Amino acid sequence: SRDLCRKVPEMTYQFTRPLVSRNLVAGEWRGGREIEVENPSDLSIPAGTASLATADDLRDAVAAAEAALPAWAQASPELRADILDRCAVLIFEAADELALTLATEQGKTLPTAKGEVIRAARVFRFHAGEALRYAGISQPSVRPGVHVETAREPLGVVGLITPWNFPIAIPAWKLAPALAAGCTVVFKPSEITPLTAFQLVSLMHKAGFPAGVVNMVVGTGAEIGKALVEHPSVAGISFTGSLATGRAVAVSAVGRGARIQTELGSKNALIVEDSADLDTAADLAIDDLAVGPHRHLAAECDFSLNHHVNIEHAVFTKMQIAAKVKARGIAQVEPCVHQRLSLACLETPLHHRKFCLAVNTGNFIGIRTGNACYRDARVHGTADHIGQVILPLVVAVVDFIQPDPKAIGRACYEAGI
Repeated sequence: SRDLCRKVPEMTYQFTRPLVSRNLVAGEWRGGREIEVENPSDLSIPAGTASLATADDLRDAVAAAEAALPAWAQASPELRADILDRCAVLIFEAADELALTLATEQGKTLPTAKGEVIRAARVFRFHAGEALRYAGISQPSVRPGVHVETAREPLGVVGLITPWNFPIAIPAWKLAPALAAGCTVVFKPSEITPLTAFQLVSLMHKAGFPAGVVNMVVGTGAEIGKALVEHPSVAGISFTGSLATGRAVAVSAVGRGARIQTELGSKNALIVEDSADLDTAADLAIDDLAVGPHRHLAAECDFSLNHHVNIEHAVFTKMQIAAKVKARGIAQVEPCVHQRLSLACLETPLHHRKFCLAVNTGNFIGIRTGNACYRDARVHGTADHIGQVILPLVVAVVDFIQPDPKAIGRACYEAGI
């Protein structure tokens, strides 16, 4: 998929008709109170608008999923496989448009967005095959003359809650297997990135899912997400998000006997000992830290991306110098939909403010590569850049015995270096 995403043609950055997302309930599109969806790489041009679902929309969506469950659960594996495969085909065909929407509303670079779209299509294609492979187990019993058989059955109506950092990949990971298993779904994407979700669900609707099998409601976690988790007709919840929210979701769902699956946030350290090959260690650390997270702006919990480096005292200076040199060479600040861009953007003004506050007030010594924060007018009252972009920043924490964990956490979590 990485090779494919590099072949994205150069696109003209122009929004003549911004997208307007709707909620899908019982096979029909519903409007609602509209909010503006920001374009984090160019705040002067909105990504589009989104219609927020109401509590009534959520209840109707669950009722529709419940009504559609018997027929979908009894549908032939071939039917479910065919529709999922059509979803994959449609996503592949619309990959350029989906990538443009994703990059515009989320802030990722266009090649990274294209790679995520291709990955989502492959997820649907894989689970189209899995729909044909759901089978039970037949085995002898410990008692003579008794045979034991088990069969898989759909869980029921499932609620799927996804974050803004992977607005098509994570929904694909949840939607495709649930539908392949014969469950019906109520999908709540992040209200920060609803446009990609809207396009994805539009393609799924076009692929031929019966009314009520796939429902989408856009809203805040505090209102729509909470109501979905607490709804007595929802048999299972799959949630991806923060640790604190995930714990609350788990307590609520388990308390009423629902199944729960959570994927929660985490960050990882790269450890460099004094016995390490420093040239190799420096290359790995700089490539991983400077290039990887800045394409997602630390919005990724992938274990392959280390967000800070723990270095033994004897080799600290050499690693620090190498990081500074490398970081200075990778900053390119342009709207995220340009293919040549190497840096992503922070998704919301709140993320941007938190990062700049950590950089400017944290209890550490910062070695900055140029102007660390590109400030947008609404957040900082200056006009260096109209997007929420952060240049690579090397932070050197010098107190190894009693470091300030809050300062280190703020710096490493937000900066990615």
